Formats: sequence, structure tokens, C-alpha cells
Amino acid sequence: MEGRLLSLMVTQLSKSEGKINRIKTSLLNRQSNQAGFTLIEVLLILFIIVTMLMSLPPLFHSVQNTINEKYFLQQYEEDLFYAQSVALSRRRAVYYQYDSNKKIYKITDHRGNVYLQRQVPDDVVISHGHLANFRFVGDGNINRFGNIWVQVNGKKYQIFISIGSGRFEIFEESS
Repeated sequence: MEGRLLSLMVTQLSKSEGKINRIKTSLLNRQSNQAGFTLIEVLLILFIIVTMLMSLPPLFHSVQNTINEKYFLQQYEEDLFYAQSVALSRRRAVYYQYDSNKKIYKITDHRGNVYLQRQVPDDVVISHGHLANFRFVGDGNINRFGNIWVQVNGKKYQIFISIGSGRFEIFEESS
């Protein structure tokens, strides 16, 4: 009797295993059929990504303008400091000259030897007023004081050069 009961249990288990395997197979088939995306879903996601990417260039353009603006002002200030340091180290006058037609400024000595020459970018406008040409004397001071006006990307800056100390400061003009 025990042998018959055991064989009946084995038969039932094998039938159950077969049913379980069929259920697993059908579930896996259903999942594999439902795991993908439809073409419409993929196209919709691509459209959203492309739309978002198209909005980035104006952002990068404004960031690039700000970087160019800061770079030019920093470079211009460093060039003026350079002219002053050359005058101090050589104990001779060093001249600053700006050519508005060519948009070039130069740092030269009294003989015309050029220490530095830079092209001003197209989006920068420099108006010197009475300081188009000035010099740093041998002690690092400037021969006359005044303002240089610089406009970069629509923003106006005033560079004030004070006499006696040879110092200069950059102020952003409020609109």
C-alpha cells in the first residue's frame, strides 16, 4: 500500500511540475511580448529630447558672451598693469596708443618699439575721450588722469585712471 501511495504521489508531482513549467513558459512569453516600446513611444521620446536640445544653443550663446566680456576686461586691465610695470622696471615712459580705425591698442616705448599690440574684438567699442593716448612715466604714474569707456555686448564700463598713483579701476555703468 505504501508503494502505491508513493507512486501516486510521484505521479501527481510530475503532473504538477508539468503544469508549473507550462505556466512559467506562458508567463515568460507574455513578459517578453510586453517588455518593448512601440514605435510611437520611441518617436515621442526622441521628439522631446530634440526639442530640449534645440533650446540649449541660446543659453550657450549668452554664456559665451559673458565669458568673452569678462575675458576682454580682464585682459585689458592686465595689459594696462603690464604697461605700468614695464615703465617701473625700465624707469622710462611707456606709451599707450589706441587706433580706433584699426581697433588696435599698443604699448610702446619712446622710440616706437612695440611691447604689446592687441586687436580689439568686433563686439567691443572703446571710446577714450581725451585719453586715446597717454603714458606711464618712469615711476609708474600716469601723465594725466581720465576715463576710458568700454562697451562690451551692450554693457558699458568706465575705466577710471587716477593721476599720481597710477591706479585704475573698472566700474560697470548702470543702465
